[in-house]
Amino acid sequence: RSLADAWTAVRADGRLVVIEGEAGIGKTRLVDDFLAHVEQQGARTIRVRCHEGEETLAYGAAAEAARGAMALGAEVPPSLLEEVGRLVPEIGSSPRLPLDSPGAQSRFFQAVSRFLVAAVEGPPPGVLLIEDVHWIDESSFDLASHLVRRLRGQPILAVLSWRSEEVPAGHRLRRLATEVEQVGLGVTLRLARLARTDADELAKAVPGAAPELGRRLHEESEGLPLLAVECLAALARGEDPWGMSGGVRELLGARLASLSAIARQVLAAAAVVGRPFGAETVGAAAGRSDDEVVAGIEELVERGLIAETGDAYDFRHDAMRTLAYDGTSLARRQLLHRRVAGALEGRTQGRADVGARASVIAHHYERAGHPLEAAEHLVRAGDHARSLYANADALTHLRGALDLGHPDIAGLNTGIGDLQTLLGRYAEAAASYEMAAAHAAPPALAALEHKLGELHGRRGDWQLAEGHLLAALAAAEDDDSVAQARIHADLALCAHRRGDDGRASQLAEEALELAKSVAEPSTLAQAHNVVGILRGSAGETTAARRHLETSLELATGLDDLGARVAALNNLALALRKDGDHARAVVLTEEALSLCAQRGDRHREAALHNNLADLLHADGRGEEAMGHLKQAVTLFAEVGEDGAMEPEIWKLVGW
Repeated sequence: RSLADAWTAVRADGRLVVIEGEAGIGKTRLVDDFLAHVEQQGARTIRVRCHEGEETLAYGAAAEAARGAMALGAEVPPSLLEEVGRLVPEIGSSPRLPLDSPGAQSRFFQAVSRFLVAAVEGPPPGVLLIEDVHWIDESSFDLASHLVRRLRGQPILAVLSWRSEEVPAGHRLRRLATEVEQVGLGVTLRLARLARTDADELAKAVPGAAPELGRRLHEESEGLPLLAVECLAALARGEDPWGMSGGVRELLGARLASLSAIARQVLAAAAVVGRPFGAETVGAAAGRSDDEVVAGIEELVERGLIAETGDAYDFRHDAMRTLAYDGTSLARRQLLHRRVAGALEGRTQGRADVGARASVIAHHYERAGHPLEAAEHLVRAGDHARSLYANADALTHLRGALDLGHPDIAGLNTGIGDLQTLLGRYAEAAASYEMAAAHAAPPALAALEHKLGELHGRRGDWQLAEGHLLAALAAAEDDDSVAQARIHADLALCAHRRGDDGRASQLAEEALELAKSVAEPSTLAQAHNVVGILRGSAGETTAARRHLETSLELATGLDDLGARVAALNNLALALRKDGDHARAVVLTEEALSLCAQRGDRHREAALHNNLADLLHADGRGEEAMGHLKQAVTLFAEVGEDGAMEPEIWKLVGW
């Protein structure tokens, strides 16, 4: 009734319902009945289920939602094709541009949200259900949060379900639910165990039941619906469930023991797949013929152990999958995992979504006892996550590849250091770069010293930064003018921060001359950016703006978010000095959007701070305070916990 009331309350504005309760409490059964109820009345629904072990599958749940929308017959409008195509690459043959345009991530989230809402648009209102959301990947959570925080004007019912024991107080899911409830658009349903009266009502459904059955049922099941139903099912089969000490596991185990050999093999293979599975994948893992696999699946469906879910199958409950998996010997589990990995690898070979599925393939190779194959696929998964700026997911994948013994220690540590830098974990990043340097071939040392110099510059340790930059310059190849120009530019900025503007100006001009000699746009953009900073510091506002406008023009045509953010920010700072606050605000907002998309936490904090100053100067105090609060929150996340690093808070331009 509560779900139905929330659904009928959807008008111009949407609603959010959270269903929470412990494992086996009946969340899935509840949403099954609810979806059947609304579908009978003409509602269109999208159902997504998150799975244990797929928390690092970047945009995995979001992609499943997009495919669910397409299964309803929803066509992707041409204006949204590129954005939705990031989740479902096979819907078009055109190349997907990187998320590097102003406000790209925001537009991406808006486009996917519009597509999902339109796919279930009524009347009656549609439903988007995400089950077991405690296992959702971080990137999909960000997208889902974007949608449910914007339910005003979106005629959709969003339903999230999670296990109470997996979502402690203060968890991001609870914070999200509270935020939506506070604006009057959300409600949380907490499912409790069966009361004694409920057990009595269930017992009445058993023909010829003894008077004390309800009491016994309540005591033995402790009010857990899953166990209560299994007890009744055992009684219906003529078995005695009361003497079993293993609870659900022993009751379910008794059902498995009565299966045919083929059905048990199919069930074991399905448990290894570990998600909604198709007959083809299970057959490849089980090593059985098509006829045998179909017979096994039909037996499992008839016994109520698995169920059809659209064009695939799934376990009725995670307890059954866990029991089937644990009851399979280690040797057979490894064999099944290897077969599943091979089957998935073959199916994704040459497909556009090979990177998106790489972490799942890696999981199976690791469980199969093939760590190097798993490591290779984790690197692919990391590359895919980085392409979508899912930095935390990418970091997890690259670390996992290292832990599994991937031979490219230098390359992986470099990538890990880059991600840690963006996330503001500077001490960890320095350690990763140092580890990379210890294993790198000499040609790579210049780049690593350069990265260390930039890193210490972020922390405001200009003396240490200069030392690493000079080491980078000494290690750079004589004919590598691009590297030399970039190092000179950073040395110029370093000298400027140390108060030696004479040397800074000389280094900046050398950087610009070197950049002009190779005419590489990104290097030219950096050189003009640094010259612009120095000219502005010297009071040469016209020259400063000219160089910074040139830097922005060069950076705008590049696949280099960092260069664009720097040019936008520094030009905005110059415009602010000239009193052109209106354009300065526009440029700073654009820089902030790009920086947030890239995931550079420290510079995002600085941009919030810069924007707060601009808005305050324009008399927009409330907006300014909002950005100032976000700046403080982000600055506090950068650096080391408990360490006093005041220079981090002083960042304005770079």
